[in-house]
Amino acid sequence: MPYSTQTTTPPPVSYRLIRKAQLLQKIPISSSTLHARLDPKSRYYDPSLPRPRYLPGGRIPYWMEADVDAWVALRLEGFNQSDANNAHNTNVFGKT
Repeated sequence: MPYSTQTTTPPPVSYRLIRKAQLLQKIPISSSTLHARLDPKSRYYDPSLPRPRYLPGGRIPYWMEADVDAWVALRLEGFNQSDANNAHNTNVFGKT
């Protein structure tokens, strides 16, 4: 009896790089809040926030879109409409 040799493959990983403006469209925080979240010396430091990457010899920060999307998904996990109705100023991104 033949059996299926098909295997499920994970979805392809996106290696798309996004710039700061695109990042701030995905994460509704200000530019200054982003910098505070990335600074380990800041009281608003967020070690879970994806770190910027730099191309060799470059000074422009880029973020991996897949990392940002995964971070947003984790922040939204468990957050549902009933939570939003119970808390007036709930912000899953912890806007400062």
